[in-house]
Amino acid sequence: ASVSDNMGNLLFYTNGIKVWNSLNELMPNGFGLLANVSSTQAATIVKKPGLNSIYYIFTTDHKASTNGMRYTEVDMSLENGLGDVNENKNISILSQTLEKVMVIRKENMIDYWIVTHLWNSMDFYCFELTSAGLNMTPVINSIGSLVTGGGSTAQGYLRANQTGNQIAIVNGGFLHDVEVFDFN
Repeated sequence: ASVSDNMGNLLFYTNGIKVWNSLNELMPNGFGLLANVSSTQAATIVKKPGLNSIYYIFTTDHKASTNGMRYTEVDMSLENGLGDVNENKNISILSQTLEKVMVIRKENMIDYWIVTHLWNSMDFYCFELTSAGLNMTPVINSIGSLVTGGGSTAQGYLRANQTGNQIAIVNGGFLHDVEVFDFN
């Protein structure tokens, strides 16, 4: 995953394990994130709402392994504006998720929903990200296929349409299916 400023200039990028700055240098604390490079959606980046220099990296583990979904913060005010991972590194959000995470802008066009799916369940977990930070109390919706079985079933993608009112989930393994749901 990578992120740029509003002029299109690269700020930083990550593979879910290491974080590099715009000079293609490893950030001083930019190592040891707990994603897996084999995870379908190993890392997703979103700027914390409001006027600040904080970015969230959301990571997922491979095949519903125990690291699950976590977040790490990058503060772009550190290292003379090149950024660095701050003390909020590898904060556990949910264990044993699918290899899927997506970000949907809320209707207020400021805040976000961070969405993932729990392993061995039908549950979508939606976490609100605002200027106050990540609300660790999720909105949970049980719908669609029971995603269980071999670890390859955890593979696939989770995406929203452009308006954010529908989501699609693609499941691997024996499921081999695509499901589309309304999102509000």
